[in-house]
Amino acid sequence: MKSAPLVLLLLAVTASAQDMFGMGGMMSAPCMAIMWPEVKKELKLHGDQGKRVDEVTKATQKAMQDAQKSMSFAEINKAIESGNAQIFEILDDTQDQRMREMVLQMRGPSGIIDEPTAKELGLSDDQLTKLKALQAKAKEDWMNAMRHMSGSHNKGDDVIDQFRKDAIAVLTPEQAEKYKAMLGKPVKNLDKGIIPF
Repeated sequence: MKSAPLVLLLLAVTASAQDMFGMGGMMSAPCMAIMWPEVKKELKLHGDQGKRVDEVTKATQKAMQDAQKSMSFAEINKAIESGNAQIFEILDDTQDQRMREMVLQMRGPSGIIDEPTAKELGLSDDQLTKLKALQAKAKEDWMNAMRHMSGSHNKGDDVIDQFRKDAIAVLTPEQAEKYKAMLGKPVKNLDKGIIPF
């Protein structure tokens, strides 16, 4: 379940900002992700880390809300980047690595396309083109599924599951193994409710 601050923050962000950053990308930014109880538990924050993290997340939320009022998407992005940098300054090396793993888990298959991951995996231009096409199709299919959602079954989840399978299929066996290692130990339900586009 999302924490209250995260829900309030996401409600404050306009559709245009979502298009610019991607909802999944915003929610899985380290300065946002660290508000999730599952993430905090995995990081095993100690000493004054918890207090310092809370100060950073509150300041980041305020900066984003102020920027959103003026429709300054560049300032929203700046606030996120600043918040991320401050979070990594607080974490030790082990926590830093674990945070990067969890962020990649939260990003879902779209995380494969992110520049650092793509570079680490050695993706070819052809692979990137295929992955971006899959992402665009999945986003369209997901939006259609949400428009016609009925009953208890969320067809949007089916779209995301298929996107994940199709994206992994684009990778070579070696790249797929490396990507799995980069994800680290799975955190249960960490990617639930996150739109990986």
